[in-house]
Amino acid sequence: MSTRARPRISVVVVAEPDDTPDPGLARTLASLCVQVVDRGELEVVVVVVDAPASASAPASTAAVTAAAFATDLPRLQVLSDVAGTGPASARNLGLAAASGRFVTFVDAGDVLAPQRLAHLAGALETLRCDAVHAGDSRLAGPSAHDRSPVTPRGVVLDPRAELARGVVHDVRGGVFDRALGHDGLLDLSEGLGTAADLPWTWRLQLRSHGVAVVDAPGLAQRRPSRPPAPSTVVASLHRTVQVVLADRSPQPFLPHLSAVVRARCDALLAAPAPDRADRRTLRRAVRTTIATLPTTAASVQTAGRSPRRVTTETLATSSWAPA
Repeated sequence: MSTRARPRISVVVVAEPDDTPDPGLARTLASLCVQVVDRGELEVVVVVVDAPASASAPASTAAVTAAAFATDLPRLQVLSDVAGTGPASARNLGLAAASGRFVTFVDAGDVLAPQRLAHLAGALETLRCDAVHAGDSRLAGPSAHDRSPVTPRGVVLDPRAELARGVVHDVRGGVFDRALGHDGLLDLSEGLGTAADLPWTWRLQLRSHGVAVVDAPGLAQRRPSRPPAPSTVVASLHRTVQVVLADRSPQPFLPHLSAVVRARCDALLAAPAPDRADRRTLRRAVRTTIATLPTTAASVQTAGRSPRRVTTETLATSSWAPA
């Protein structure tokens, strides 16, 4: 084991308290055992979401699973997010406990190919930027080397310039300089569930100073078992709009922001809603969000749409009342 006082890489793992019948956490931790040659360089912080608050309550399945890896992962911590509000709160708790120079985030069930983190951390050290990622496709195989459509690779890119040309870097599987956390840029907004990644990604790209896409062994990400509710997705879009409008110079990013928000909202409006009340609530939320977009932002094209179909355009340009 390394004798260094501070770990080189911290991995924050968010896990549900009941890890059965799908033992995703065990697969994730097993893959972390083969990330670096010296395991003393790797700190793993497992945070169990909504774990039992009582000291006399039996340990959760996830906590027991994690504890079994204490020998293979000597810098392992297992925390319980007993007062949290969900995955975002748990990840923020793990981030606060992380002490490595670099940090990354994974969910229980994600599987990292051997040496992935060593590759990414090495690139971060060499390029001296704020974040690196491999541009992995979601649900890619653990041995894949998927290439991002973003080019060039292996050089530091200006995150703001990338965003202005409509490129939003999906950095969720990346490695970050821990110093970003000092400004709160690595914290997730609570109350948005798995949809919290959207405003987080935009804020990080607006306020960081350098990002790079590099080749690295792959990452297999488990699809969320409970997709966020439509109202939560709209709330995350609304939060993203607020993040951009609060920027010192938001104008270059508004066309792409508007296109993203309208496309996502149109998809939600086109999907069947369980009942009439849910449709009214969703349409009201969409209308409020669209109203926050500046009128100078690019609007979606409406040619060829059915006049009876409710879209962001009909909500934004008419006095139509949700029904």
